[in-house]
Amino acid sequence: MPRRAASILLFLFFIIDLQGQETYPEKVADDYRSFDRLYGLDQNLVNGVRYKPEYPGSEGHPFLDDRQIFTGGIRINDLRYPQVRLGYNIYNQSVVLEYLNFAGAPEQIVLHNESIDEFELGQKKFKNLTFDMTGAAFFQVIEDKDLRCLYLWNKSLNRSTTSISGFYIYSESKRKFHLWKNGQLYSFNSKKSFVKLFDPLHQKQIKQFFKQWHIQLKVISDSQMQELLKYCNELSED
Repeated sequence: MPRRAASILLFLFFIIDLQGQETYPEKVADDYRSFDRLYGLDQNLVNGVRYKPEYPGSEGHPFLDDRQIFTGGIRINDLRYPQVRLGYNIYNQSVVLEYLNFAGAPEQIVLHNESIDEFELGQKKFKNLTFDMTGAAFFQVIEDKDLRCLYLWNKSLNRSTTSISGFYIYSESKRKFHLWKNGQLYSFNSKKSFVKLFDPLHQKQIKQFFKQWHIQLKVISDSQMQELLKYCNELSED
């Protein structure tokens, strides 16, 4: 029997023997993952510099929320990538991609901001937008029709006076509030300044909405902001 034919026959016997084993599907999946690791790295996606913590040993972390890395989606250079592992470093305003390298080990890189169009972390949606007031930045976007509430998230790094784990400590996540309305960006930092952005005929009703739903701007949830924008739009349509 020619050597090539014998090799093929041996391979087929090997496959048939494995089909009855419970571990076969896992092995196939591992093989596909290995293939992806060796040949499937998309240079449009996996394109950046290796991530290194800015201040190792500091208390806390520079990322948004307690979950530093999320499963989300991202659009880079107008190409969409769902189900990727992302982290949003709000201390230095960068996006970190976590992936498996050629050796199968997790690795993190900082993506190029200018290439990122938008991304999602869980239910939060972010867009790379540029305004005269803020410059280019990643904004969390909550919108209803033509009204958009834009959050600009950040953290500060402070010298620790009590921590024994490091010299510095990251602050809690903070956000600056902006509203995109009628083609213009406005900033607001209180219920009063938000209400003033709308028609005086509707301001009393908007105040009542805040009171009725016990909304405090400092801790307003995404769903509450969504409902608030929806209500403001309904008032303008009456």
